[in-house]
Amino acid sequence: MLTPSLEDYLEEIYRFSLSLNTVRVTDISKRLKVALPSVTKALYKLRDENYIKYERYGEIKLTDQGKEFGYYLVTRNQLLQEFLALIGSKCNFAFEAEAMEHYLSA
Repeated sequence: MLTPSLEDYLEEIYRFSLSLNTVRVTDISKRLKVALPSVTKALYKLRDENYIKYERYGEIKLTDQGKEFGYYLVTRNQLLQEFLALIGSKCNFAFEAEAMEHYLSA
């Protein structure tokens, strides 16, 4: 089971992979507003759990397991945002969905 932080990394890798041929460490660093070494450390953990294929300074590729779980994470986030809209919440949907998803069981 991934930590909430690693879920965030995997979710962003999945999102990037939908629109980019190559996902880079700098892309993730900028999107999540974290330092490059933090991204690299997370990538090695995701690789060790078989969610991605990654070698230092190389491309980041999702494994089949990574694609499946990445899809789940993105879908969960979208459903939470839709739920917040449905109940008439006045909050920032993206922000609140991000906070809520880490309290749910996978």
